[in-house]
Amino acid sequence: MKVFKIISILYIVSISAFSQNKDKDVTIYKNVDPRISTKEFRFENKSPQLIFNLSRAWAIHSNGDSIKITRPDRIEFKELSVIDAKAEYKQGMLTIKEYKKHPVIITYDIILSFNGKLVTMQFKNIIAQKKNIPIGYISHFTLQKSQEYYKLIHEPTEVSMFATPTHTFSQNDGLRNDIEKIIRGKRATVGVALIVDGKDTLTVNNGFHYPTQSTYKFHLALAVLDYLDKNNLSLDHKIFIPKTELLPGTYSPLRDDYPDGNIELPVSEILKYTVSQSDNNGCDILFRFVGGTSAVNRYIMNLGFSDFAIAATEEEMHGPWEVQYTNWSTPLTAARVLEKFRTGNILPQHFHDFLWNAMVDTATGPKKIKGLLPPGTIVAHKTGSSFRNAEGLKAAENDIAIIRLPDGRYYSLAVFVADSMEDDATNMRMIAEISKAVYDSLTK
Repeated sequence: MKVFKIISILYIVSISAFSQNKDKDVTIYKNVDPRISTKEFRFENKSPQLIFNLSRAWAIHSNGDSIKITRPDRIEFKELSVIDAKAEYKQGMLTIKEYKKHPVIITYDIILSFNGKLVTMQFKNIIAQKKNIPIGYISHFTLQKSQEYYKLIHEPTEVSMFATPTHTFSQNDGLRNDIEKIIRGKRATVGVALIVDGKDTLTVNNGFHYPTQSTYKFHLALAVLDYLDKNNLSLDHKIFIPKTELLPGTYSPLRDDYPDGNIELPVSEILKYTVSQSDNNGCDILFRFVGGTSAVNRYIMNLGFSDFAIAATEEEMHGPWEVQYTNWSTPLTAARVLEKFRTGNILPQHFHDFLWNAMVDTATGPKKIKGLLPPGTIVAHKTGSSFRNAEGLKAAENDIAIIRLPDGRYYSLAVFVADSMEDDATNMRMIAEISKAVYDSLTK
């Protein structure tokens, strides 16, 4: 009997403006992201079971400057409806079994209590099966204020376990099919966005909040250079770095080179560490320099972008596992920010050239977007990667890049691999193969 197990994270994302609840005197943060993690698909004799582990629910609260992780003190079902299947709820586990046909539609309300504050989450999931590959439809929610609790209202957004691209790419559907083949059947959620020469666009699995990990250091670098420009400071401006800011237990060539700290370094050098070598301590030093994650988030928003969030420093991401998900982006937003940098004249030319060169000199991720491209191809990119949790889940393996074609055209490419149970080599190979498929399609 074959058993296929696919584990992914079910994200229920709600981003809405909250205010203080005067009646209860309970502060509700501006951004709340309630989640239920771990859904498992098991195929036994071609009869699938869908299992939700409700005991692993949590909520993330962020007000732009601080982050709070809350786990529920009570979980219970309010209503449950399953069409063409049977449902069983026992000891925090919801099991959907005995599928009669596909798709199966599941709707249910769950009441969670966070420190005595009730939250009702209304879910709708559609589970389909095609060639033994489950397709998950993940639900997004908006928040509606209630005197007694906050109810999450369902707004369905399709996010599949394999590619279901939506695009305006004008050449042909060959690239779409190539990408679909690369990621089909992988135990991960893979998102892709491509913008060719500022015009043609293709996206795959864009309606999902992908944890950005260190790719957000590109956004930080933009904000730092804008800060220098607005304050009439040069790249030679020096920042004092006390030893206490060179944290151990995190990736930091900067700390390795200056283990005693208590030094002054120019912003240019800290940026090179942060962008080209993905230094985590350098990242947080620069966040402090410009006013924190909220300042960087606000800067990117002011460029005209949404569908992203920058909320946690590297130090904070090294805390509870869930914190890393507060930094997120859709692939298309990431690609559009790259395009804005490339074409939008948002920085003085010497700052633009500095960041471009730092990205071209990126030493991390040689087996990702650059991995299968022809030698000598100009690639300005920023990578990102997470650790794995106790279950072996990898939250993120990412790369975002601007690539120059032999005919002088440019394209921006973002590839995010989220919540993967594949090994690191497979994750990076997927990114490299998608990158090669894009390059080959554009150079035919």
